[in-house]
Amino acid sequence: MPRLARGQGRRLPEAVLSACALGALFPLLAEMRVVRARRSLTDRWQRVAVEARGTTLLGISFRTPQVEALGLDAQASLRALLAYPFQLIRLGAYWQRIEPEPGVFDTRALDWQIDAAEQAGKQIIVCLGPVKTFGYPETFVPAHQLRVPLREGALATPATHGALLKAATAQLRRLVERYRNRGSIIAWQVEQEAVDPLGVEHSWRLSRGFVGEEVALVRGRLLPVVRLYQRFEVKPRSEEICDGLLVVAESKGKQFCLLVDELLGKQEVVIKSLGETLRNIKGIAGCAILGDGRVGLILDLPGIFRENQQ
Repeated sequence: MPRLARGQGRRLPEAVLSACALGALFPLLAEMRVVRARRSLTDRWQRVAVEARGTTLLGISFRTPQVEALGLDAQASLRALLAYPFQLIRLGAYWQRIEPEPGVFDTRALDWQIDAAEQAGKQIIVCLGPVKTFGYPETFVPAHQLRVPLREGALATPATHGALLKAATAQLRRLVERYRNRGSIIAWQVEQEAVDPLGVEHSWRLSRGFVGEEVALVRGRLLPVVRLYQRFEVKPRSEEICDGLLVVAESKGKQFCLLVDELLGKQEVVIKSLGETLRNIKGIAGCAILGDGRVGLILDLPGIFRENQQ
């Protein structure tokens, strides 16, 4: 049996490990390209004049989860930041913190942030979310509102995740109603990216329809959306809210939106009863004879709105 020279036995594992490491790196090295920089590196940027901001508002984002992760006191940190001469601050309404348990609506953390920003004379953007809000990991849905995690690679739509959408829009309404009269709040932000995955660690996405329903901000107010195709079980041209029209309707002093495919026109009609056989159809108040002789059904708006709220 051949013998190894002194020291060869100790160097063999090192050689094997080096070869293995090189093999693991080879696919990465094959994709790398080393080229000369197109522009030489200089320090000229230090002497470039900065133009006046004009009407542009400068601001910061304040993320309470990040502040806490750094071991800092949130209130002291915000007070220190507000002393700087910027005009705008973005604050986040983190759903799982506001609603840690079913039936809880605790906005104390957001309240003191808005109060502090107002006292400092700042303008405020409130990021409502609710599914996605700025700050890692970007998704802040309470566990009780999403008991089954969204499947990776899936597209969340109003049809597939109706319960989540209903809970999310209910949260939005409560937040807007609470803060709508605060003069320092100049905008609401719904940070729900329909085209990008939600966070680095997730590949599931929200559809345009899901996001569109959340941003149904009509005339400065957040109105609930009633999808007529779901109520009457008919096939729409598209389930995406961006492909249809939102018609503002009112019932007993409360406004809401009807999602429809298109508007055919406007007519003054005389409402007639459907008769004993059809009078109990939910969502239909009666009928009318149109100008071309066809029969048109009249929606029962109070009933539809009441049912949608339930």
